[in-house]
Formats: sequence, C-alpha cells, structure tokens
Amino acid sequence: MSHKTEFPNALHDLDISFLSSLNDISWHNDMMPSFLISGDYEENNEVKLWIDYADEEQREEQGYERFVITFEQEDILCTNDIDEVKQFLRERKL
Repeated sequence: MSHKTEFPNALHDLDISFLSSLNDISWHNDMMPSFLISGDYEENNEVKLWIDYADEEQREEQGYERFVITFEQEDILCTNDIDEVKQFLRERKL
C-alpha cells in the first residue's frame, strides 16, 4: 500500500522528498497516511509518522495536529509544523 493509492490527496501540499528514507505503510483502514521511521511491528517497537490532511474539514477527526509521531502507539510528537518533524528525523539521523 502507499499514501498515493490509499490517500491520494492527503499530502498534495507538501514537498515529501524528506520521506524518501521512510517506509510508506499507509493503509486504507487508517485515518491518514503513515510512514515507518524505525522499529518492527512484530517486536511492538515501531516509531511511526502520521500525516493528516492540511484541510481539517477533510480529516476523519478534527482538532488534532496534522503531524504525529508515535512510539508503541503513544504520541511522542504532535505538531502542525513540518519543520519540527524534519528536525526530529535529522536528530535521529533518519
């Protein structure tokens, strides 16, 4: 699966070249596109980046930040600022 097939319009406003080193694990049953930063599902230690639609009206749930990074299904970074996400990835050399 891929965000391009599962959520074709979700990331149209972003330069997503910074995502090229991440594994696109977007799935249509999720609320938004997701990318595996590191870890393994089997080991339950995944770090994921979730990116929602820019337009809150298109989001399945309103009132949340657009970018969320999770570890073991717990939020570790929630922001509307793409630069904070890029900094997180740079600091971890991802």
